[in-house]
Amino acid sequence: MLKHEQGSVFAPVLLLTALLLLYLIAFLPNSVAYRQNIEHEWGKLQAERNAEAGVYTAINAWLQDPIYFKGEIYSLANGTATVSIQPQPRSKTVIVITAKGDYDSIYTSNITALYETEQSRWLDWMR
Repeated sequence: MLKHEQGSVFAPVLLLTALLLLYLIAFLPNSVAYRQNIEHEWGKLQAERNAEAGVYTAINAWLQDPIYFKGEIYSLANGTATVSIQPQPRSKTVIVITAKGDYDSIYTSNITALYETEQSRWLDWMR
């Protein structure tokens, strides 16, 4: 008859533990950094989109009441856009929009545009 020898279980367990530890050391920091990078890019993208939405919201508010409108904070679907109207020399009016997303409010996006240019674009689009 054949005789079966019983080996130690310690060696395979030690090998599997070492492989698992090696995997965690090698790949876990990369996956955490990748996730943080995705969150960073998503926060920036959301702030940029909110700034663009703020431009159109501000122009629409200006069309409703051009005399009264001076600036506002708009609550958007996923954040806020703060719009301020700043008169400049030589009768140029500038819109300044600072937007934040609610995903991560440390990311902001700014848009500065000539009011007259944006107004004419908006009016052309409405026709």
